[in-house]
Amino acid sequence: MEYVKNVVPFGTLDII
Repeated sequence: MEYVKNVVPFGTLDII
């Protein structure tokens, strides 16, 4: 999700 990218630039948690 977009908010995840803000917290994790790696995009690893983008799946959540």
